[in-house]
Amino acid sequence: MLYARRNFITTWNQFKAYKNDDRRRIINECFHIPKSIKELSICLNLNPGSIFNHVNKLLEHGYIAIESTKVVNGIVEKKYRTTAKKYTFALTEPSEIDRQDRYIAFVCKREIEKILRKDKSTGTAKVAMARLSDKNIKVFQQKLQELRDFFLNNDENEGTHCTLVTSFGVVKEQ
Repeated sequence: MLYARRNFITTWNQFKAYKNDDRRRIINECFHIPKSIKELSICLNLNPGSIFNHVNKLLEHGYIAIESTKVVNGIVEKKYRTTAKKYTFALTEPSEIDRQDRYIAFVCKREIEKILRKDKSTGTAKVAMARLSDKNIKVFQQKLQELRDFFLNNDENEGTHCTLVTSFGVVKEQ
């Protein structure tokens, strides 16, 4: 089977399907040698039912394709292969960007709350997102660092009452 050098992820639903660790493992396993659900289940140490669900999601979004089909003991066995060597995320519509921002905020909030639970904090996470110019990104990074340093240097050493988690990422729009 010939496969593309690169496939573009053009929708947020395609991205969500790809971001799952088990699905990426399936894609990697099917890259060189086509594999059946049973073979994937064995090599990934996952339940065949889970593999079946993941494979259907990957088929739906075009990450894998059926390479061959044969009947084994009266059961149809399909072998799956990756459809591309590389997958690249490409934004297409402004409405997709808004959905991505909301989803990224949700995931960040969930990860921060995990950290807070680990530290036995009772607080909840607040996530704020903003679109900034290149000039304002540099100013924001500097001010955030100054604020963090101020509170680290002016702690009253009365014990930790909360955990502050800051995260900053830059996504360049094309």
